[in-house]
Amino acid sequence: MATFQNVFIFIASLLFVGYGVLGLLTNKIRVGSRSYTGSISTIHKHQEPVRFYFWCCLFLFAGCGGF
Repeated sequence: MATFQNVFIFIASLLFVGYGVLGLLTNKIRVGSRSYTGSISTIHKHQEPVRFYFWCCLFLFAGCGGF
């Protein structure tokens, strides 16, 4: 039987991968920290492609680490 920790890691991994894929499909991703910078910014693929792909890949790789 799976432990609570394993289930939590699996669900968190699905969320990370899902958010990365959603960003790729919609051509925009929202990143930021309200507690650190005070705002969340939206990065559009056509305006900042390198930064956009960096964040999408970061979420995808972070999610794949849990599988």
